[in-house]
Amino acid sequence: MNTTFNFWVNNRTNARGTYDIYIRITQARKHKLIKTGETIPDREAFNKNAKQDNWIRGRGDTTKKQNNTLAGLLESIKQDTADLHKKAKNPSKESIILKYKGESSHDFIAFLKRIILRFEKAGSHRTAKRYRQLQNKLIEFEADSIPFDAITVTFLKDFNSYLSELHQNTRYEHFKNLKAAFNQAIQEDIISSSQSPFLRFKVGQVTTRKEKLTAKEI
Repeated sequence: MNTTFNFWVNNRTNARGTYDIYIRITQARKHKLIKTGETIPDREAFNKNAKQDNWIRGRGDTTKKQNNTLAGLLESIKQDTADLHKKAKNPSKESIILKYKGESSHDFIAFLKRIILRFEKAGSHRTAKRYRQLQNKLIEFEADSIPFDAITVTFLKDFNSYLSELHQNTRYEHFKNLKAAFNQAIQEDIISSSQSPFLRFKVGQVTTRKEKLTAKEI
C-alpha cells in the first residue's frame, strides 16, 4: 500500500484568525491530517508544490524558520514510517500517526480503549460495554498498561485462571473479544500475525440447557 505525504492548509481560520498547516497522509485515496503547529495569515501565502522546502512564500527569518520546521516535520514522519515498515509491510495511517506523536502503538490497553471509542461513536454501546468489561478485567489482573508482546500463551492461561470464578461461557466471551482485538491490531499493521498467542491458545464454551417448567410449576 503506497503512502504519500504532503501539506494541506485549512480552509477556515482558527480562533486567532490564521490558517493552520497540516501534514496530510494519504493511503488508497483516504486521508489523515496531523496539525504541524505552524500557521499563516493568508492561504495564498502557501505553495504546496514548492521545491527546495519553500512552501510558505515570503522573505525574512520568520518565513525561513517556518519552512525549516515544516521540512523537519516531514522528514521525521517519513523516517517514522520507514521504521514501521521494518516491523509491518504496510503500516496504517493510524499507526504512523501514533509513532509520529510518540504514543505507544504497542500498548494493548491503549489500543482496546480506541476500539471501545470506535464502537461508542458508531452507536454500538452494547458491544463497547463488553470490551470495557474485558478492559477492566485485564487492568485488575495485570496493569493499566500491557504491551502486546506481554500477552503470551502463559499470560492467557494465567488470565483464564484469574477468571475461574466466572461461568465458562462468560470467560469464553472475554477471550473471544480479546482475540478479536488482536485480529484488529493485525489488520491495522500494529502487530504481525505471528505475534498473536491465539494461534496456540483456545478457550471453549459449554452448551447450556434451560429446564422447562411443568404445568404445575407454571
